[in-house]
Amino acid sequence: MLVGILSLAASCDNPQLAPQDGLTRPPSGEYPLACGDAPEAFRNRIDGIDHHAIVYVAELAADKRLSLNGAETSKSEMLGVVRKASRFLPTPYLILQIETSTPCAAVADMRSALVSTELCQQGSCAEGQDWREW
Repeated sequence: MLVGILSLAASCDNPQLAPQDGLTRPPSGEYPLACGDAPEAFRNRIDGIDHHAIVYVAELAADKRLSLNGAETSKSEMLGVVRKASRFLPTPYLILQIETSTPCAAVADMRSALVSTELCQQGSCAEGQDWREW
């Protein structure tokens, strides 16, 4: 039993010893340092956004609470709004603001849910802070 625990612990530090079961593990750590970059489909400060655009702001807090335009919401409610918004003309932007220290698993879950929406696939999603300055 002790040998099994020690070999499991050793595999954490050495990817060659990690289980080769094909399963991906949720990212560990906290935003922004350990969570990686936003999905390629997301805009950022360098890309900018149209200054006269309609903007929805989704905020993901470190305690995993979610708000949309300042009102607390659930992920499913927010995704419903995002699905509807993709049909609006002009197409609005959705800016995802993530609080420092948010667990990477929550960040990955939110990014994954958003990147599959039509709005984000159209290039109308972004991630970052101070979006008014972009």
